[in-house]
Amino acid sequence: MQSAIEAETPGCNLGIMQKGEFLHKAGYGLANLELNVLLDGNQVHRMASVSKQFTAMAVLMLVEQGKIDLDQDIHIYLP
Repeated sequence: MQSAIEAETPGCNLGIMQKGEFLHKAGYGLANLELNVLLDGNQVHRMASVSKQFTAMAVLMLVEQGKIDLDQDIHIYLP
C-alpha cells in the first residue's frame, strides 16, 4: 500500500478487525497536505455516504458466493 502513495498526496487509514480487535491498523500518505501531517492509523474520518458503495459491493459479493439472497426478507440476516 505504501508504494501506491506518492509523496505529498492525500492518503488513507486502513484497519482490519476480527472479533472487535484490530489485526492491522496503519496510515498511508498525508492527513493534511498544507501542514504535511502524516496519517498514522489513528485519525477519524467522516465517511458519511461514501461507505454505501463499499457496502453494496460487499453485499453483491456475498450474493455471488451464495451466502445471501436479495429476494429474502432483510430480517433473516439482521436482528
